[in-house]
Amino acid sequence: MRRNEAERQTVIRTGARMFCAPRADLTAGDLARRYLDNLAAIAHAAESPSPFIYLVYDNRITRLV
Repeated sequence: MRRNEAERQTVIRTGARMFCAPRADLTAGDLARRYLDNLAAIAHAAESPSPFIYLVYDNRITRLV
């Protein structure tokens, strides 16, 4: 998603709202922990108008689109 412009444009065109991990090698437990640890920030960001993509890191989220 970070490196694929066509995917980002599809999100914009369709008005999608996404939260995703920037790494594909995380265990299910690590991925769940990231989402739970950032739940307040995710809930706040979810109120933003679409489209958007947020990357979910260990202790923060960052808007990509």
